[in-house]
Amino acid sequence: MAKQIELFSDLNDDNKISLGNGLFIEIKTKYPYTAYLYRYDTLIKQAQLGDRIAKRLFIVEAVEFGAMKSRLASVMEISRQTIDNYLGTKKHFGLEGLVHGYSPSVSKSLHKQRELKVGQGGIPGNKARQLEEIRKKEKEERAENHSVSEY
Repeated sequence: MAKQIELFSDLNDDNKISLGNGLFIEIKTKYPYTAYLYRYDTLIKQAQLGDRIAKRLFIVEAVEFGAMKSRLASVMEISRQTIDNYLGTKKHFGLEGLVHGYSPSVSKSLHKQRELKVGQGGIPGNKARQLEEIRKKEKEERAENHSVSEY
């Protein structure tokens, strides 16, 4: 009996919280606010929780790995219904819907969701031209700073 306790004592680590089915979560509260998902002692996923998209993906993948929704919701300080909403969004719209926050209650049409989200975020126009302009400005600023520092 003592040998079994020794073998599995590390699973009761104070920093890790069981999510069921051999999954454990560890939350680092210091910057960057990060969650680590383990299957027993093997790290299988990590996400910075300050990034809301990364957090959503982390939650959905944790449930897909077998985490109990109620335990995960408690640790992540969200409702179980929020987890169900994330799962429903992914089911209807895939990762695109999860990333862009599509809502099945508005429409289950991916085309309609895309139309509704146009103009909400994103940069209109040609991305290559916009990046070229940004690089050009940065290059000019470096040249100005270099010429000023020579004096």
